Amino acid sequence: MAQPRPVAATLLWLCVLFFLAAAVTAAAFFVFVAGPDRGMTFCWAMSLVIGAEFVFFAHLAHSKVAEARGGEVSTATRFQVQGMIVLWLVATIVAASLSVDPERADTIKADKILVIDLILTFFFFAFAYFMYSKDIEVGRATRALAAERSRVQISVPDIEQVIRAVADLGRRLPEHAVAADQAGKKVDTVRSALEGAIVSERALGEDALRQMDAQIQQQIDQLAGLARGLAQAASDQVPQALRGIGEQAEAILTSARRRERALMS
Repeated sequence: MAQPRPVAATLLWLCVLFFLAAAVTAAAFFVFVAGPDRGMTFCWAMSLVIGAEFVFFAHLAHSKVAEARGGEVSTATRFQVQGMIVLWLVATIVAASLSVDPERADTIKADKILVIDLILTFFFFAFAYFMYSKDIEVGRATRALAAERSRVQISVPDIEQVIRAVADLGRRLPEHAVAADQAGKKVDTVRSALEGAIVSERALGEDALRQMDAQIQQQIDQLAGLARGLAQAASDQVPQALRGIGEQAEAILTSARRRERALMS
């Protein structure tokens, strides 16, 4: 399998390609525009095309570096902006070609064409800026919500251990299998509630929500403590132990519903 090309080598090649493109562009302007017609319009038009080419290759380089370093902007947004740059580059080349035509060069018609291209350039940069800003904002919010969900669901493995402990008890003491199954279903409901826990960007960092999560975590720790004693519980101790687990599971569900109502309000 071929190794990916190093970022430094790619950037070097992009620099070489830019200078080649700029040289070709300058040569084309000097070849197709006669000496007497190389006025201010000629200079402005050639500068605009070379500038657009620079932006094209600079954005390619930026995308390569961001891909290697894990930038905040998504790949989809970078592709969209790169596509916009291609369209803008083509429009700039067309505008420059029309403006340097001998019939228009250094006239008000050529100036109007170049001004229109500059206006399009302004809107392009403004739109690209807002696309990047919005993508960064959405990305940060998504990562924050994912971190919040992971924090809420961090106790799911503890709940699964409780479910296994209750199931093992039912197999070890068949006379309590029905009660163990009922308690296990309640604990499984707790697991489902944690896995489907609601997170809200609006509530991120709120002290009230943090306190509710801390309370739920404390209740889960208590539930896990109750389950740890099931392996050594005697037959006459099992009904009380399972009743305590069921009541604790219901208390966790009550707290989880209270948390959900607080987020929805």
